[in-house]
Amino acid sequence: MTTRKSLRKSRTSADASSDVLVEVAYAFGSHCGTGFTDAVAFADIGGQYLVHPVGRHVSFRHIGSGETSYVIESAQVQLVTACAISRNRSLVAVAERCASRPLSQITLYNLRVTSASPERQPTRTLQDLGLVGIVGALGFSADAESSLLVLASRAPELMLAVVDWRKNHVVGRCKLLDQVDRVALSPLEDGVVSASGSSSLRLWTLPDEKAAEDGGEGGSPLAAEGADEVDLPEDELVALPQPLGLAEASSMFTDHAWIDPADGSLVACTEEGPVHIILAKTGAEPDLLRTIAMPFIPSGEVPRSVCCFPGGFVLGGDSATLSLWEQQNLDPDDEIIDPQVAARALEHIRTAVVAPSQHAGAAVCCVDVVCPGEDHSDRIAIGLSDRSIGHMKL
Repeated sequence: MTTRKSLRKSRTSADASSDVLVEVAYAFGSHCGTGFTDAVAFADIGGQYLVHPVGRHVSFRHIGSGETSYVIESAQVQLVTACAISRNRSLVAVAERCASRPLSQITLYNLRVTSASPERQPTRTLQDLGLVGIVGALGFSADAESSLLVLASRAPELMLAVVDWRKNHVVGRCKLLDQVDRVALSPLEDGVVSASGSSSLRLWTLPDEKAAEDGGEGGSPLAAEGADEVDLPEDELVALPQPLGLAEASSMFTDHAWIDPADGSLVACTEEGPVHIILAKTGAEPDLLRTIAMPFIPSGEVPRSVCCFPGGFVLGGDSATLSLWEQQNLDPDDEIIDPQVAARALEHIRTAVVAPSQHAGAAVCCVDVVCPGEDHSDRIAIGLSDRSIGHMKL
């Protein structure tokens, strides 16, 4: 790290350090390739800024000028453990491990920079996380206010919780059997929660509204530390069965993302290579709509990451490879398209190696896409397993 120092006044070497002001000029320490699912993303809908954690700070970089600014975390923050960007790019949630109690917290920042508010300011900090523990995965709901935050903690707590972050209370929670690295809420906004890790893809629905109301206004407060056990049936997430067609299969899941536009289906990537399109809606058993046996045509790369955009998705694979899939031959006048038809309409467009030769052995471990709406302006941001970060036009 390059620093710039200034001393307010002369001191002896014994006490001068307390008056050294250090401003971060550049920071090293990308989280790409460390199991961090959203190690880089676009901070705005126009795709002009990248946001990514570096060590215990968060960096914002303008892709045109290269100008970089940093959110300087408080002194008690030791490490950023997870990040999530809201669907409308107005908020970023940053999970942090702290040196003193509370040992874990989540800080939310407003990404809407205006002339009246030129700095990205903390909107709220959630500190009373109780038995949740160190958060390893985060995701926002798709409503206009991004009102819900789903989070999953690492071992030993292994808790999954859905929180109304503005009211600081739990809408639903459950104990996980294994650690997960991706969590999400269905953009259909029907209360379906998804989580995937190396050993499983799990689905739940939020408790019904009456159960949530019985636990307090819109849910229950986060559990206090020191409790002997978690026994909260009123806000327990309702587990859904394994998708029909996947129940017998044993897969290791690398990532998943919900289809856009929302129709209740998601894309699930596996270590074995195939990609599954799964339908998961409230009131029905999850169903396997389609399996894409070779998503990186013509090569057999393993899909490590996925990001959906309107009408398609991008897969990140080994050897710095991307694979683009889009829906073809659908009637543009159809306002409602059957999810089965939409899944079958997905066609492979292109597979490409997207990094210079010195990064050829690195996997694309995270990928993000923004579609500003102008022709040929869609952009992709990628994070590689060698901790490199890149961006390009779709």
